[in-house]
Amino acid sequence: MSFRKIFVATNNPDKIEEFSDFFNRLSIGLTIVPSPLKLKDVEDGFTLEENAFKKASNLYEAGFSPVFSDDTGLFLPFLDGIPGVRSSRFAGTSATYEENRKKLIETVKCLPLEKRFAYFKTVICFINSSGEVHYFTGRVEGYILTEERGENKFGYDPIFLYPKLGRTFGELPLALKNKISHRAIALMRFVNFLKNESLSL
Repeated sequence: MSFRKIFVATNNPDKIEEFSDFFNRLSIGLTIVPSPLKLKDVEDGFTLEENAFKKASNLYEAGFSPVFSDDTGLFLPFLDGIPGVRSSRFAGTSATYEENRKKLIETVKCLPLEKRFAYFKTVICFINSSGEVHYFTGRVEGYILTEERGENKFGYDPIFLYPKLGRTFGELPLALKNKISHRAIALMRFVNFLKNESLSL
């Protein structure tokens, strides 16, 4: 790894906090640089990979590299995968975290727990300084609750029950979430790639 900083194609402060915490804890000397630009809105594609690429390429084409982005979705198989790639806009184009959670709770409130099985999936898209594109994926499984738990209000975290710990992601400290989450799994695969591959950056 011949570079010491990497741009992240997001203006979302919650994602920037998670990314920064993750890389700081690894102590690999890699600095995360939030997007210097206000990024264009990305129309929802058909896949997380497509959306992640659009985000990263927006910043790369503006002259910033290397760059990575992520796109994350929450999927409920019993309900045909909703909210899926539209997770951040489930309750509308400008929906808040709370509005999205309320709509999902309303959607699942009559379902038994086993039919509220869900998984988070994150796809990271990395574009190096030569324009080469690489993808890294992380996934965790759990259940959607019908009431919020926890102080962390990022996304769907307060209603996503992580069975292995018996707590929602909203109840976990960031340091613990950044070891087990879908985003953390994808990031670790990304970091291992950076460590093990000889890249021309």
